[in-house]
Amino acid sequence: MHALKLNVDDTVFDKFLYLLKSLPDGGVEIILDDSVDSEDKIVKKSIDFSKYRIESLSKIENSLKWQKSLRDDWERQ
Repeated sequence: MHALKLNVDDTVFDKFLYLLKSLPDGGVEIILDDSVDSEDKIVKKSIDFSKYRIESLSKIENSLKWQKSLRDDWERQ
């Protein structure tokens, strides 16, 4: 037996599945994989960051100096 993976468009999926099911018994094992999502099915969800308050960054007085110190630390390691 051989394995074959296909990406089938939604417009022909039912017809294609009907064709495969019409083949003689034992000739084809149909394994449906619904994990493949089309871009139409993917729900794009935006996050409203105004709901969150990050107080730890407010303690930084000079952000450029702070970033440089982080980079300096990375270079030393």
